[in-house]
Amino acid sequence: MAEGTEPRSFLTTLPGILSSVAGLLGAIAGVLGALAAIGVIGGAADNGAATVPSLSNVRVSFAASIYSRYTHFTELNVKTVPPGTRITLTCKGGGCFKGERAHLAPDGAEVVFLTSKVPKELEPGAVLTVRLARDGAIGKIVEYRMARQQLPERTILCVPPGESPVSC
Repeated sequence: MAEGTEPRSFLTTLPGILSSVAGLLGAIAGVLGALAAIGVIGGAADNGAATVPSLSNVRVSFAASIYSRYTHFTELNVKTVPPGTRITLTCKGGGCFKGERAHLAPDGAEVVFLTSKVPKELEPGAVLTVRLARDGAIGKIVEYRMARQQLPERTILCVPPGESPVSC
């Protein structure tokens, strides 16, 4: 040891170490808060911002009979739908109706039956779209693509308010 220097004890360096750790933890908390504020992670910070309601818990269920030249929906229902939700059916391809068919979910309805609004014989390649929308809420789109002698292929998308559809 050099002359004139004294060994530094652990107790004399501890306050500096603790101060550095506290600063690092503060920086981590700031980053987590920023990530929560922009929606990358959830629950890390409560910045007072209102959360956007979502229709992601709404269930669209179906049953279909498959034939060689067409698909027949025997059942199409929307379950756990909040009152005031606009349900819109559109269809493109062989066997489809023209335009759209809209329905407003009534108060107190646990299930909305849509079977009567679906065309009877949807040909392979036709796409039936069920769009759920409510003011200020994240919407939901369920697409059914008909295939020859197979159940329809289902695609589910979410629609943030004012934005394009994205995968849920």
